[in-house]
Amino acid sequence: MHAVAPADCLSVVHGRLEELQRNMVGGEQANNEEVKERRKKKKKYAEERRKKLLGEYISFVDAARIVCSAGFM
Repeated sequence: MHAVAPADCLSVVHGRLEELQRNMVGGEQANNEEVKERRKKKKKYAEERRKKLLGEYISFVDAARIVCSAGFM
């Protein structure tokens, strides 16, 4: 049996880890600009939708507060 130097062992392990990362599901799209752009658009749309819904909720709560303070409930 051969004695392997720690630096050699780390080099082998690092190389294997990089190989596994490249082969992981979705890893083949990691540098795809088109995929990145689609993801960015989806994220932007979700943020805009969240802001819109939050605004609607705040308006609803404010309207409910006005109704309650006016004694209609």
